[in-house]
Amino acid sequence: MPFRQRSDATTTLAPATSAALIAAIFQERNIEFLGEGIRNMDLTRLLLPIAAKGSAPLKNPGDAGYIWPISLN
Repeated sequence: MPFRQRSDATTTLAPATSAALIAAIFQERNIEFLGEGIRNMDLTRLLLPIAAKGSAPLKNPGDAGYIWPISLN
């Protein structure tokens, strides 16, 4: 199943396998969510690690020491 390349309606991409198609869809989703500012919420929902910043070590959601944000409510 071909799909359009970002910002270019004349170019279509046709991944060779279903796994490649799913990977391409998730890549587009990551780009879109990053631009909308909801990428971290999606990573948390999927139980994926959020990239560490600065000298902080990477922590997976199931690791000891993982800090969940505290709600303002």
